[in-house]
Amino acid sequence: MKYLIAFYIGLGLVLSSLITIEYNCIGDEQFPKFWGSPFVFSKSSLASSMELYYGFVPLFINTLIWSLVLLTLKFIYQKVIFKINHYKTIKILNKVGLVLLILFSTLTIKVSFETAGRYFEKGFNYWTINMDEDAKIWKMECEGEIKIFK
Repeated sequence: MKYLIAFYIGLGLVLSSLITIEYNCIGDEQFPKFWGSPFVFSKSSLASSMELYYGFVPLFINTLIWSLVLLTLKFIYQKVIFKINHYKTIKILNKVGLVLLILFSTLTIKVSFETAGRYFEKGFNYWTINMDEDAKIWKMECEGEIKIFK
């Protein structure tokens, strides 16, 4: 069960772009923004500022990476907590924090579902997003910048 919860919270973290790499591409044409965490999993729509397109394989891989990070942090956290005398207070705070993370993830997933593009085909929502190939075709130079709390 803890693995499913870690995966769910990891998905919420990836979709929230809490820690992300934002790629801005410079060139003669108008080009969408891309986001990665660490792999590029999302791009903006040129038609609407509120619509995003997702690559499902990189989204899944990013979620697995963040789930492993969360499970590692939980393991370290548990090793440190057992050495503290006020264990019952810490246990209650841990459950409250877990509920807050689940609520945050639920809200993030709901908002992402609402803003996701409605098409499933290459160039829109698809299995992958190939930013490098698109940038090469349109002769764009893309640079990534790490953003926290985008």
